Amino acid sequence: MSSKMSHAKIVLDYWNSSDSTFPESMRVYNQAEQTACERQFERLVGSIKKKAKKANGSYQALRLQKNELLQDMADFFRHVFDYSDEQLQLIISEPMIKSSWKFLKAARHYDPEITIDDAFQAMRNVWIMNGLQLLMGMEIKLTPSVFAYSMLYPYTDNYLDDNNISTWDKIAFVERFSDRLSGKLIEPQNSHEERIYDMVELIESEWDRALYPKLYQSLLDIHTAQATSVQLIAGIADLNFDDRLMICVEKGGTSVVADGYLLSGTISDDVETFLYVYGAYLQLMDDLQDLTSDSDDGVLTAFAYAAKDRALDKLWNKVSALGQKVIEQAELMKSDLVPVFQSLMQRSVDFFTVDAVRTNKAFYTDDFVVEMEKRLPLGPEFIKKKSGSLEILQNPMFEKVLQQAIALSVDDEFAFLNKKSLLKQQA
Repeated sequence: MSSKMSHAKIVLDYWNSSDSTFPESMRVYNQAEQTACERQFERLVGSIKKKAKKANGSYQALRLQKNELLQDMADFFRHVFDYSDEQLQLIISEPMIKSSWKFLKAARHYDPEITIDDAFQAMRNVWIMNGLQLLMGMEIKLTPSVFAYSMLYPYTDNYLDDNNISTWDKIAFVERFSDRLSGKLIEPQNSHEERIYDMVELIESEWDRALYPKLYQSLLDIHTAQATSVQLIAGIADLNFDDRLMICVEKGGTSVVADGYLLSGTISDDVETFLYVYGAYLQLMDDLQDLTSDSDDGVLTAFAYAAKDRALDKLWNKVSALGQKVIEQAELMKSDLVPVFQSLMQRSVDFFTVDAVRTNKAFYTDDFVVEMEKRLPLGPEFIKKKSGSLEILQNPMFEKVLQQAIALSVDDEFAFLNKKSLLKQQA
């Protein structure tokens, strides 16, 4: 049995043994506690907006207020979402902030046409890889491979989602992309495909194919998993719940395994096992959060498929129970930071899975939704009213600040984007 299949079996064994009863251990917020969190939300969001207004779109003015803004952010997570100081030292640390900001600037420097939405989609993977750098005892930084692999998410998604590109052209691209990941020199058919191959080239500039064959196999594995996930589209294939669950597990697991290889070139069996299990769980959480959009788009993930004929209360319970098993697996990383990383994972499991019920109410029973809403620090009506309070993606002021930051960047900040693989240089 291949390591990939053995990892998938671990996840499926965990899934099958996960309890489907309601997790009573989750914290319940009474109305007074939710009201107190809502007041803190209003105060801290108001403080952040006041500073942004004072800066009036000036990058330099915002930099002068950096420490105060970071303090507001820390207080926001501390007082509204109950993060501990130890957890905040990881997620709002100086290296994490620098890596995120450098990525946004590099994305727009490389591709002036990339939207802020797409850049933030890519940055989700940057955050995952930065967190793994911590666990693996590495310096938190934006490497060529962190940039390239993260950019592949919006680039490949946009290409395959483009209705102006025929199904046959997409199938042909998938085959060409597989050849390129295998090391063949493939001529791009258009500018979008050229950007995708540029990202592969960036990875090749950091990791020699001859020395790191498992790294490139991990890229082929995630590519295969993504291609297989096309079968989730309604009418493509006759799949049952277990088939669809396996596809989702493979897509998530192989994705984060590739993260690990791209960070260090080689990883141990234990590390690979954890990364696969962790990635699979992240994918299942995403599928819970995307239930409404997936159902509307005819993308029948395991959960969207199950929702056709039943409420998902018990399946949600199993996802929550599976999360506890995944958190335990983090001990395979053998790092001093495992305890705080596990506590951060617990916060994510609790918040994002509960919030997935709030945003997809139609798929659960009314009683279940009421119980879930008691486990959020903010009341459902308050969240609905304030959902756009921190929406910077649609704020033209953020776009203005980003452009100023790029203009003021030193010449060598994006030097890694100028690297070319030995293969292309020789060609």
